[in-house]
Amino acid sequence: MTTIDETQSAESDGAIPPPPAPVRWWYLSLLQAVLVTAWSVFFYWLNRLPLQATDFWGHVAYGRWIHAQRVLPDADPFAPLLAANPLLDGAWLSQVVFAQAAARGGDEALSLLFATVVLASCLILARVFYLSSRSLFVAHLGVAVVCLLGWDRIATARPELFGMLCFSVLLWLLTGDRDEGQAQTPGDAATPRIRWEQWVGIPVLMMLWANLHESFVCGLFILACWFGGRLIDVACRGCSLRAILFDRMLRRRLWLLELGLVATCLNPYGVRLLLYVFWFADPAQRQQLIDWEPIELWGAGGRELLISLLVALFVFRRSRRRIPAADGLLLVVFSFALSGGLRMAWWYAAVFAVVVTPHVADLWQQWSAKLTGWMQTRSVPVPSFPGLSRLGLPAGRTWSYSAVALLLVWILFAVSPAGSTFVNGSPRPPEQLYGATTPWRLTQYLNDDPPQGPVFNPDEWGDWLTWKGPPGMWVFMTANMHLASSDVWIDYRIVRENRTGWSNVLDRYGVRTMVVDNRRQRTMRGYLAESPDWKIVYEDEAGTVFRRMERRPGRRNGG
Repeated sequence: MTTIDETQSAESDGAIPPPPAPVRWWYLSLLQAVLVTAWSVFFYWLNRLPLQATDFWGHVAYGRWIHAQRVLPDADPFAPLLAANPLLDGAWLSQVVFAQAAARGGDEALSLLFATVVLASCLILARVFYLSSRSLFVAHLGVAVVCLLGWDRIATARPELFGMLCFSVLLWLLTGDRDEGQAQTPGDAATPRIRWEQWVGIPVLMMLWANLHESFVCGLFILACWFGGRLIDVACRGCSLRAILFDRMLRRRLWLLELGLVATCLNPYGVRLLLYVFWFADPAQRQQLIDWEPIELWGAGGRELLISLLVALFVFRRSRRRIPAADGLLLVVFSFALSGGLRMAWWYAAVFAVVVTPHVADLWQQWSAKLTGWMQTRSVPVPSFPGLSRLGLPAGRTWSYSAVALLLVWILFAVSPAGSTFVNGSPRPPEQLYGATTPWRLTQYLNDDPPQGPVFNPDEWGDWLTWKGPPGMWVFMTANMHLASSDVWIDYRIVRENRTGWSNVLDRYGVRTMVVDNRRQRTMRGYLAESPDWKIVYEDEAGTVFRRMERRPGRRNGG
C-alpha cells in the first residue's frame, strides 16, 4: 500500500520522466551529419572541375548522331579517313545519355551528370567497404585510397564513369558472399541463403553495362575470380571430387558467372562485342595512346602498384582474418591489368581497397586493444574530451542534426555550378567550365568562318571539334585513331611529328586548313609561320589556325 501511495505521490509531483521520443530512420547523429556534409562538399568540388578536351566530346557527338539517325554507326561519321576498320560502338547507351543531358541543359548538365555519377560510385564503394569492415573510418579510408590511386580516371568526364558505377554496384551485390563463404565449410550440404538481388541484379546489371561501356569485361573478371576463388578454397581443404561437384556455393557462383556472360551478349553486336573489346586496334597504334602505354616500375602507375602490393603484404601478414582465394585472384588479375596500362588504375584501386579493408579493420581493432591495455598497465590516464552535453549539443540521433545537415546540403548545392545554373540561371563562363587546354575560342572562329575540305588537327582536339565545330566539318584524326588504316596513321604521324615530306602529305589529302596546338606542336607552328604557303588567320593562347595561300607559279613546296 505504501508503494502505491509513493507512486501516486511521485506522479502527482511530476517526478516520473516522460517516455523518450521515438527515433526515426531519418534522425542523424552528429557524426552522420558531419559525414553527410563532407560528401556534399565532395560533390561541390566535383561539380566545379572543368570539362577537359578529351574523347568525351566525341562520345557526346556520337550520341547526338545516334539520336538523330536512330541507328548505330558502322563507321566514324565525323572523320571519313577513319572508315578503314569497322566500328563497334560499345558505349552507345552512355553516348545517348550524354547527348540527351546536353540537349536539355547544355554543357553544365554534362558537368552535373559527371559529378553525380562519380559521387554515386564513391558512395556505393563506401557502403561496400563498410559492410566488409564495419568501420566508418576504414570505409572512408578505402574511398580515399581509390580516389588517390585512380584520380586521373575519376577527374575526367567519359563513358568509363558509367562502367565504374556498374563495377561498384557489382561489388555491392557480391559483398554478402564474402562472410558467408568464410563461414561455410566447403562441401557443406547446407543450402546457402537465396540472394534474389544477385540472381536478378547481376544479369540486369551486366546487360546494361555491356551497352554503357566496354569495361563490362572487368565485371566478368570479378565473377570469374569469385567462382575460381571458391573452387580453390574447396580444393585446398582436402575435399573429395564429389564434395567439389556438389558444393552449393560453388555452383551458385558458376551460375552467376554464366548468367553474367550471357547477359553481356544482349547488346546490338552480340558476342562480337566481347571479342572486339580484347582486340580493337593494331598494337602499334594502341601504344600511341597514353592510356594504353605499359607502365614502368618507377614511373607513373608503377610506383603506386609496387607500394600498394607491399602494403597489402604487410596487412595480410598482420591480420587475423583468413584471406579468401577469390581476394588473391582479384589482386593478381587486376595487378596484371594495371601493368598493361594506366587506363586500369581506378579498377585496380577499387579491387585493392575491397581486398584490403577487412584486414585493415582487424589491424585497427588489434592496435586499439593493445594501446588500451598498455595505458591500463602503466596507469596512463585515457584522454577525455568534453561531452556533447557540455558543449550544448544533443547526444545520440536527433532531428536537429538532420535539419542542419539538410540545410548545409542545400547551401552547398545552391552555390555549386549546378545550382547557379539551374536554380539561379547563371552558368559559368567558358574559361571556368572548360579546361585550360580546350580551344573553345578557336572553335568559335571556325564556326564564324567554316573551313573547306579536310582539316588537319591534333587527335586530342578532334573530338572537341566534332562536337563544337561547324556542322559537317571534316576532321583528320580523333581519339578513334584505331579505326584508321595503317597508311592514314603513318601519314598523320609524318605531319604531327614534322617528318620529312609532311607538306606533301597535306597536298595529297587536299588539306587547306591547319589547327595547331600551341603547347604541344611548337615546332610545327614555327614551320607553318615561316612558310610562304600558309597564313595565320586566327591565334590565341591555346591554338592557331593556318590557311593555305594560293600558290604562285614557280613557288616551291617546302617540307
